[in-house]
Amino acid sequence: MLEPGKLARQVPLVLDRRDAMVYCDGRRLSREDASRSHPLVTHYDGDDPVSFAIEQKVWTPAPIHFKERLIGIGGYSEDLPCCHDSDLNVRLAMTGCAIHHLHECLYVVRRMAGSVSSDQSRVLDTRCRLAWDYYVELRNRGALSDRRSQALAGKLARDAIELLRRGRKDLCLRNLAWGSEIDNAAVTKELYSSRWAMIARSILGPITTGRIMIFKSKWSKRSPSCLNRIRRWAKNTIRSGA
Repeated sequence: MLEPGKLARQVPLVLDRRDAMVYCDGRRLSREDASRSHPLVTHYDGDDPVSFAIEQKVWTPAPIHFKERLIGIGGYSEDLPCCHDSDLNVRLAMTGCAIHHLHECLYVVRRMAGSVSSDQSRVLDTRCRLAWDYYVELRNRGALSDRRSQALAGKLARDAIELLRRGRKDLCLRNLAWGSEIDNAAVTKELYSSRWAMIARSILGPITTGRIMIFKSKWSKRSPSCLNRIRRWAKNTIRSGA
């Protein structure tokens, strides 16, 4: 749902910035209580537009585009099962479209059960396949900067963990392989920021280490004593190489 002043606030900005996508902030209503909402704010600090579009989520009602730009890239990719908006934003950025952030809440969304975006495994799989396609296209164009490589590899690494949480070990391994080919250092930094985790990865491999980290994070908020036991177990596992 659009707020009454959305077009009045955004359209003049779009007309002044014909080379840019102008997007705003919004709110997401709670499924349980429509009187409660959560802010949907995606900050833009002037980063490379392609890297921004790869890493950040811009919700469907947030941007306004020039019709000519959408026609120029062929509009939405109709063969995708989901992730149409994020794919559109990346492809626009690849053509040189700039980004401007309007810091105002001008729309409201409510995610419904059974919607396309509610199937998270499908969403994760689709956007990971897209990330690899972007890598191939940018590489072939000679437009693959270090920053863009880091964005793509980091995205694949984060989604690999989410897929592992959902029991998709096969897709997790695929993502780690793709991410490592793009930028191995970015994958390592994203997944294994702590010293013990990097050591564990070298001994146990990425999947086992990932499972330890997920199990640890699930219990970290439940019981401090349980968390301490998990830490001791993890350290003993690393020392023994089991």
